[in-house]
Amino acid sequence: MIQSMSTFWFALRKPQATWASVSGAFLEILKGFLLIAGASSLLYFVTTIPNLEKLRLAAMSLQARTGFASGGIMGSIGASLPWNRLLLLPVWTAGVFTASFVRFMTLRFLGEKSATSGDIQLSKIASISMLGIAPLLVANALLACLGNFLPVSDIRQANPVAFASVLAFVAGVFLEAHITIRIFRAEFSQTRGRAILTWMSPYLAGFCTCSVPTITMLFLMAVR
Repeated sequence: MIQSMSTFWFALRKPQATWASVSGAFLEILKGFLLIAGASSLLYFVTTIPNLEKLRLAAMSLQARTGFASGGIMGSIGASLPWNRLLLLPVWTAGVFTASFVRFMTLRFLGEKSATSGDIQLSKIASISMLGIAPLLVANALLACLGNFLPVSDIRQANPVAFASVLAFVAGVFLEAHITIRIFRAEFSQTRGRAILTWMSPYLAGFCTCSVPTITMLFLMAVR
């Protein structure tokens, strides 16, 4: 555990030196990431329990105010508390590996070559994605834990934790961009523009995936 976290921190500062000097660097980085995500998920779960009833009431109140039908999203959230907090680990892990695959395909499409190994390895792209997303994960998990003690029952209600969460998310995305773009430029000798495109590719893919069905539905409604 200590070695995995040490390797993760060292890779965050000197990724190329880590891949060159640490045997099984991907597995050590993966273990470090899972420890961070697992600890965040467990902390989120534990901090839900003391305020469980208020959180359930807040979810039910939001369900009523937003017009969700009984058994909808908000109802499911209220009914599954606190166990849904443990989903933080698999959700973030699945998101990281999905983003890694998209970046891997983007690098292949751009014809990039690794400066250390020559070929593009999915494990290395996943390592870069895990290193980049870790600060965003920690910041949002800590604010989510704080939010457990200040539940929102009205979307019109001013909530400092919600505002801080938005700021933390934006700052985390910029920090993730800085980390991943810096590593991509060093590892694949990319220009800044190509590195930015590689980093953005999962976000662009997610936007297109979500927006195309919506635009299609609106178009079909308009032509009826």
